[in-house]
Amino acid sequence: MKFEKFVVIIISCLRAFVVSVLKGNFYAFKLSLIGLFNRIQAQKFPLSHSLLHVYIALVGGHGSYNGELRFVNMSDKQITAKLAGPLAFKDPLQVVEMNFEIKNLVFRNEGKYTVEFCCNGKPIGRRDFFVIGPRLPISESGG
Repeated sequence: MKFEKFVVIIISCLRAFVVSVLKGNFYAFKLSLIGLFNRIQAQKFPLSHSLLHVYIALVGGHGSYNGELRFVNMSDKQITAKLAGPLAFKDPLQVVEMNFEIKNLVFRNEGKYTVEFCCNGKPIGRRDFFVIGPRLPISESGG
């Protein structure tokens, strides 16, 4: 009787943040995440968001992967933007940290969105956020 060895590789997403500013020396491992948010308010649509960062930290990988960052509109499951490229782990204990700087990201309408990170097409981490339209100001009388 012959037994085959199956290897299951689990890559864990330690952290995923959407931030306004990422400051510090990325290569010296001293970072400050400033302006973490889960809502973007638009005065009109489509909205072109001038600048945001997505910070991702991964652990548990073995070798090389094709990484992909996706922005998904959850109302219709359509990918509104994506960035892809190679990433490599020297060993499974290595923490691979990435900062994605995204300029002029377009949101066509309000609703729930998610930023999702995939390795070889498999989603391994996500962070939900909302894009909301203009809101009427509340008067001083509360009405």
